[in-house]
Amino acid sequence: MLTDRHIALMCDVADSGAADISPEHLNEMLDLIADDYVESDDSTNARYRLTAKGRKLLEDRAVEANKREA
Repeated sequence: MLTDRHIALMCDVADSGAADISPEHLNEMLDLIADDYVESDDSTNARYRLTAKGRKLLEDRAVEANKREA
């Protein structure tokens, strides 16, 4: 089950590639990689990138939040 911290890390990856993951959050990042929400990105300066599954999850959560605000 994803925690708020997992979601926050995914947002960091979406914004900046999360090049600097602190040691205390490394296990959460490894969870996201194992569950196919995030993958390593050796092709750019970013260390990580969202997978299609990760992007869809964040998009769905944004839609839910917008519905609650309306």
